[in-house]
Amino acid sequence: YRAAIGIIQNELDFSLVNEQLNDVLSSNQIITISVAGSTTNGRMLTQEELNQVNDACLYLDELQSVKNELTLFVESRMEQWSPSVCALVGPALAAQLLASTGGLAELARVPSCNLQLLGKNRSTASSRGGMATQSRTQHAGFLIDCDLVQAFPNYL
Repeated sequence: YRAAIGIIQNELDFSLVNEQLNDVLSSNQIITISVAGSTTNGRMLTQEELNQVNDACLYLDELQSVKNELTLFVESRMEQWSPSVCALVGPALAAQLLASTGGLAELARVPSCNLQLLGKNRSTASSRGGMATQSRTQHAGFLIDCDLVQAFPNYL
């Protein structure tokens, strides 16, 4: 949504930025934003407020950059820290699993039936309104992205 904010800015007529929004949002999300915008009594942001919003967007970009840097660092060390988990799911997914549980000892204590739920996003009002950033798959957390899981048919 950060990209959508950067595109919309102070534009009240979404049809002028619709093509650009199609690059970053689904059609369902665009419709939801359009309906919300047309049914509220909003106002144009002042230049100072718009500058603050743009500064916040730049901050989010910097934050994402730092997150990516930290993720790459942790992934590069995962083979040393937990080679068996890396062999099963890969270093990127192993890093996510360890981060979500708090460490290797904590991951080892998670019951096997709960492993599939690690990293699962809860359903919220915004996700039910078409604003979810990921599809809602029941019982699907981080492990749904694992190559081993992807190799099996959906019915299993």
